[in-house]
Amino acid sequence: MRDDTTRTGVRHRADNLIPSRRPSLDRFDRLSESLTRLLRRESRRPRRFRRPIRQRLRTPVAHWVAVATLAFGVAGWLDQRAEKLDRREDALGPAIEVAVAARDLDAGATITAEDVVMRSVPRGLVPDSALEKRPAGRRLAVSVSRDEVLLADRLTTAPSSLAARTPPGRRAMAIAHPSDGLAMSTGDRVDVIALSGNGSTTVVSGAEVLEMSDAAATVAVPVSKVEEIADAVFAGTLTLALVGPE
Repeated sequence: MRDDTTRTGVRHRADNLIPSRRPSLDRFDRLSESLTRLLRRESRRPRRFRRPIRQRLRTPVAHWVAVATLAFGVAGWLDQRAEKLDRREDALGPAIEVAVAARDLDAGATITAEDVVMRSVPRGLVPDSALEKRPAGRRLAVSVSRDEVLLADRLTTAPSSLAARTPPGRRAMAIAHPSDGLAMSTGDRVDVIALSGNGSTTVVSGAEVLEMSDAAATVAVPVSKVEEIADAVFAGTLTLALVGPE
């Protein structure tokens, strides 16, 4: 009896000393939780192949390679730009110096040295009648804007401003017009109308007003109408009608 009891106690003590090979449920839970955390951490971690690339890009060699690539790209673009400009220059021709208006100039004005500057302009952009010298002392037949190239066919040798502003093929004639009559200004267009006992007749349509005074308007009329208008002026049967935008 004692031997059985002794053997039983020894067996229980041996069981306590030998660890169980079957894990408990708590250990399974802890292991599952650890694996879950590990998987989450791995899912948030960037791909392994990205890290070496970023590290290599931070090296001095990669930096200078990028600088050299950029420099070669800029040099290639500049070469293409220069080649394009050379082709354009060949197409436009060599540059020549021409006379250019230094400021806005009115028709009939006498050109002075201060009114003109000389500038280099490609031959292909210059009209055939462009002036290559300063036209000091000449009069303008038309108004010229600042930086506009001066042309020989826009200059005249007329001795007066009014004569310079009279277009070719026309004559300037003064027609009576009272100061309290129809308000008109230089540059307006008017119809010249002759009155008679049988009615009225339009002698000239759209004549340009060259000058205005208190008693008359000077208009540019065709050469073929000069005598007819002179007779009507003498008879005092002329009137003017202002032409608006059409």
